[in-house]
Amino acid sequence: MKKVIGILLIVCMIFMLGSCVRSEQLQEDRVLDDGQLQDMLQYEQNDNDQEENVQEDEENYDYETVPPQFEGKIAIVASDFGGQRELEAVEALQRKFGDRIVRRFWPLYWDTETKKEILLEIATDPEVEVLIIATVSSWADLAVGAFRDIREDVLIVYIDSWIDEEIIERADLHIVTNQARFASNYVYHAIEMGAETIIHYTTEFHMAAWHPAIMRRDIMKEIAQHKGISFISIEIPDLLESTPERLGFLKDDLPKQMSVHGTHAAFYATISAFQIPLITHAIETGAILPSTSRSSPLDEISAVLGIDGFFWGAPFPTIDMPSYKALINAMREEAVAIEATGRLGSLPMDQRELYTLMAAEYAIRWINGEVDRDYIDLDVLTEIGREIIYRETGEPVGASLERHPDHPNFILAMMDFIVY
Repeated sequence: MKKVIGILLIVCMIFMLGSCVRSEQLQEDRVLDDGQLQDMLQYEQNDNDQEENVQEDEENYDYETVPPQFEGKIAIVASDFGGQRELEAVEALQRKFGDRIVRRFWPLYWDTETKKEILLEIATDPEVEVLIIATVSSWADLAVGAFRDIREDVLIVYIDSWIDEEIIERADLHIVTNQARFASNYVYHAIEMGAETIIHYTTEFHMAAWHPAIMRRDIMKEIAQHKGISFISIEIPDLLESTPERLGFLKDDLPKQMSVHGTHAAFYATISAFQIPLITHAIETGAILPSTSRSSPLDEISAVLGIDGFFWGAPFPTIDMPSYKALINAMREEAVAIEATGRLGSLPMDQRELYTLMAAEYAIRWINGEVDRDYIDLDVLTEIGREIIYRETGEPVGASLERHPDHPNFILAMMDFIVY
């Protein structure tokens, strides 16, 4: 059976005096104010409402219907590395709309001038009305500035950008993963799967290098405590300099945690290299793994289950991409066969692929004058997201979209989880 497993390992050597492995309850500083906490605690009711709405739509909406045609063109630019699912989304749109979809991609680490040349070529086509940047970087953003100087009339969409005043102003719409909602949904998902304890693994370097990881962990802890379950943070110090050393610590620690907490323990790790050991551990011991860090049926879970689908880091487009419906069904069948049903979960599809499809279908409505040209219609965008999730996966799950409180064009998106 053909498996494609691409591994990109970055070995970071950080020497810190006095470091030691910490397994502790986190400090009591609150991440959420009372209003935000209550909003997160609405998950159960909102999830039920959204699922009922999606199931009702199954009877009234033909999810295979091609969206309306449009005049003009939509240009979508992605990286040629690490963006396989975005490119898969673009190819699907090209099959549906032909040359109305313009695809370009750039090498991830090339300089601003190279990216500028690609965008200025797109800018010379007067039929292009929308530009979607599916792989955002600071270099890409500077190139978009040159594009905007020429084409002020074009709707510009960024996928998975970040909070920065200049970047936010450069694009008309940002669709970004809602890490806070992921954290709260993860806890509820873990509880529904039987968790009484959540054990969170990370490294000192990762927490120091990426602030959203700290926020995500602390919100998990706060929601867990509110719901009356334990939350344990295990932070591996960077005195363990190499990935093999850190993996060795993880593999040694997992049995220790299981001996204390048993099969009601749910695990999460922020590091990509930790995912396969965690999945293998859950399958072998009956522990709970509500989600991997990248969280998609196409990621490590399908590889461990022995199903073709794991793609991360593989060269595009030399591998066949399975449909989500077929892959999810195969994974559930395998989970039954190995008696792991209900112990593994993830989001129903790749987030960037969803955001790229959402951006394109919203852009069509924008071109056709069906939505306000100056203000993002969150209701329409949410409905598009829900329709795409069901159309691609067959899973009647909810989709949560929220505006950033300070930036109305910055949309925070999150899907609900599924269980295998």
